[in-house]
Parts: sequence; structure tokens; C-alpha cells
Amino acid sequence: MPESLSSFHVKWIQHCHQLIKSFSNTTSNTCLSFRDFESHWKCVNFKLMFCEHNIEELPPLVNELFSVGKHFLFLQHSLASKIGGLYLLYALYFTQLTRNKIRLTLSELKGLVVFLDELNQRNMCEQQFIFCKLFLEKAFVFALTSNQFVNQKHQSEEDADIGNLLDSYKHGLLQSHGLSADELDNLDKRLNKYQEIKSQIPGFCNSTSKSADTDDFVSEFQ
Repeated sequence: MPESLSSFHVKWIQHCHQLIKSFSNTTSNTCLSFRDFESHWKCVNFKLMFCEHNIEELPPLVNELFSVGKHFLFLQHSLASKIGGLYLLYALYFTQLTRNKIRLTLSELKGLVVFLDELNQRNMCEQQFIFCKLFLEKAFVFALTSNQFVNQKHQSEEDADIGNLLDSYKHGLLQSHGLSADELDNLDKRLNKYQEIKSQIPGFCNSTSKSADTDDFVSEFQ
């Protein structure tokens, strides 16, 4: 968690953790509607989260709150927790004032594909609709790292090898979405090219400058 975040910001991050835990602990796997999540959201007055703050203070807070949602979506085993993470991303994205994008790495994309397959197998239409609305609103940005600013000298091993991760789950993507091997190979080449170009930029680089434009990303998958 960045040291620059105030105690007020830390409080809301903790509230997000508590919100999803409360939702997942009081909801059965047969009743995981957004209305149930919304009732927990209203209990802690989450609508006040972004009030009375300068606009420049909000982007780092929003990114940290998105990270909480992704933590539950990708790192939890409970279906209720994963859906709670999805709902949190949805609620935050459409209530924030800065319109931050939700950054997805290649490994997070793998987790998202697995999660969507599970929703499809369980015929959970409401949750699939929530994801589709986020996707159609271009809420996601396909990026090399989860962080907006990356120091190349301290690049993690996962970041350095991200272009090679595609092969480990290519078969799963093909089965799930009917993609051709050529389309996935093209995506792999684009990632490698992106990594090559980005490595030539000294120091910190801003990944928000259309590093992986959502429109191009969607076209690769169509």
C-alpha cells in the first residue's frame, strides 16, 4: 500500500475488505445478487467515499480500491468472494469521479477467463451481465503491470516474463472463447513488441499513454 495514502484512504480500503467479507459471509452461493451487495454497500455509506476531496487526491485511492476488488476476484477460492470482488469493481467504476481504468495484466486475464467460465457453467446471468457492462464501457485496460507507474530497474520477474505466460493457458482460452491459434500468437507478438519498446524508456514510464489500447485489445479477440 503506497505510503502517500492518508489514514482516511486507508480506512476506506479497510472498509472495502470488510464489505466483501460481510457480503460473502452472509450470502449463500445460490443467492449472490447485486442487490444483496448493494445493501451492504449502503450500510457503510460508500456513496460518501469520494466526497470532500480534491480531484487530484482521488486517482491513487481509486487504484488501491480497484486492487482490493481484484484481490478478491483473482486470489480467493470462495465463489461469493470472487463475485463480491466483481461487484466492488463495478460499483467503484461507476461511482468514481476520475474515471480510472481497471488495469489487467496477462496473468489476471487468465484468472478472469477462468472466472467467466465458472459463471457460464453455473448459468449466473446477472454476474455475466455485470462483467459485460464493464467491458462494453471500456472499463478494463490490458497492461504489462498492475501499477500505473513502473520502474524498469526494479521490474518483477512476472513483468519480465509476461509475454511468455500465454502458452501456459492458450488451450484454455481456445476452448473458452473459440479463438484461433493465430489470433493468440498475434496477441503474444504484440505483448513482446510492447515489452521491447517499453524497456527502452529510462526510469519510470507512464503506462496510461495507450500502452495497450482497449479497442485494439478487443479487436484481437474478435
